[in-house]
Amino acid sequence: MNISQRLSQIDWKSLQHAYGDAEAAGDALAKILQIADDEAFAEGMDYIWSNLYHQGTIYDSTTEAVPFLLEALRIHPEARQELLLAFLLAVSRGSTYYVQHYDLMEEWGRDVTGEAYQQILATEKKYWTRCQTLLWEGWELYEQLLDSQNEGIQVAIPYLMAVLLSKEAELRPQQWRAQNLAQDVAERMWQTWEQPTPLSVEGECSRVFFLAHLLQDQPDIPQRLTAILVKTPHLAVRLSVALHLPLLQEYEKALPILLDALAQGEALENWFSSYFPWLWGDIRGVIVETLCLFPKEYLPHLAPSFLQIVQKASPYMADTEVVSILAYVFDGKKLTQPYHNNKLTDLERKLAQAIYDNENILSTDNVSRNATRAFEALLGISDKRQDWAALLGG
Repeated sequence: MNISQRLSQIDWKSLQHAYGDAEAAGDALAKILQIADDEAFAEGMDYIWSNLYHQGTIYDSTTEAVPFLLEALRIHPEARQELLLAFLLAVSRGSTYYVQHYDLMEEWGRDVTGEAYQQILATEKKYWTRCQTLLWEGWELYEQLLDSQNEGIQVAIPYLMAVLLSKEAELRPQQWRAQNLAQDVAERMWQTWEQPTPLSVEGECSRVFFLAHLLQDQPDIPQRLTAILVKTPHLAVRLSVALHLPLLQEYEKALPILLDALAQGEALENWFSSYFPWLWGDIRGVIVETLCLFPKEYLPHLAPSFLQIVQKASPYMADTEVVSILAYVFDGKKLTQPYHNNKLTDLERKLAQAIYDNENILSTDNVSRNATRAFEALLGISDKRQDWAALLGG
């Protein structure tokens, strides 16, 4: 049965995407599978990015599309393979609509405790599970593409392999369950630093990500990760390693690299973001979360960077970096009324002053409800300026 016949056998109209039924998905996939027509390929890719994957959500139509996208990956040249892999990587990390929007269901008036909701979740889990299993059908091709000189492929393949390996073994097709795939691939990736290999910085970061996913399973990975610090001069690659070193309690090795990265300022966002496509959020927030894993004895080293982050925080950082820092520094301490009676350490007072002085954080329309709830839950204080003024003795 040829591709056209396989596409026509699927009742796309009965499937859903981000904006309704997926009737046009078959035509879009047919365009993606055309080798000679660049315009048709681009139109097809625009369609799947706009409809079959939306803000981290995948649909039943996404699942049905995966085999055809893997077929396209086999027949197209590297420039198109890069684009296809970016989509497949996003799908591998996606979740279903009701899972993705669970926190909003109560606000939207949806009953998440009833049988109807549970049935929806069961249906979604069924096609999500099948989608992940179908992605495994491309494993042999992924292994072949590890040697690609295309930078986009160098980035996507290790990330995609790591994501697939990090999920339950039951999601794998039967032929892949008994094999030690991770060890074999890790050995190939390790050769990146054992011998001169033409690999982009982005590609190196991606391979670090893969190796770090094996920390619990491969006994030699910790030693190899720390060895990479000696072998590479590039801060982005070193940062990729340092983000995982606290899991090994290698705090002394990680600290200068993480602080050096934070010191890059705006360049951290403009430059490093391209090296970390696995992040949903910004790289600075991940660095802050990593620093907050350090034992409290490191707090004097972290305090200057933490204060600077809070002083310059935008409204969109209030429920991420700022909340993480407050949770780490206050460490479960609750503030009580009257607020001026609370005894604060020097650093706690400086952080409170920085929050009060930063007009982007307290009682602004742009600060998310999550930040407001976090202040209450963490510290027992609202986001109202008068409460923070009272805390500071004003």
